[in-house]
Amino acid sequence: MNKLLDELISDELKRTGGNISKVARRLDLDYFELKTRLGQTESPTYPREDEPSDIRTLGKAPHTSHVIAIKHSDGVWPSKYDDVIQDARRKFDAGTHEMCSSRIRGWTVLYCIPRKEPTPPRFFFSNLEFAV
Repeated sequence: MNKLLDELISDELKRTGGNISKVARRLDLDYFELKTRLGQTESPTYPREDEPSDIRTLGKAPHTSHVIAIKHSDGVWPSKYDDVIQDARRKFDAGTHEMCSSRIRGWTVLYCIPRKEPTPPRFFFSNLEFAV
């Protein structure tokens, strides 16, 4: 059974490009048990880089102009971005913008991208009971 499971895991790792989370979902395995099985008990760490003077340089093309905030991947959003994040959340709930994030070199990059066609208002962030 273990050999068969190892083969299934290996095949899925190849199909997903090494995405452990997808492998766990596809094979109905516990994510943390899978990480332990693969010998990955710790999350990768990145050297702490200084924040770039232009945060858009961390964004992915073609959305570099939509970068609104960055943080170290293992940290919280710096308070200097509170206002811009709150504004992006209001725009998201109004249905005029989408929000997403990406990771690069130990940074989490937050985007706020205008929608071509607005959607009806949504109530995602407006229903949360916490501040930024």
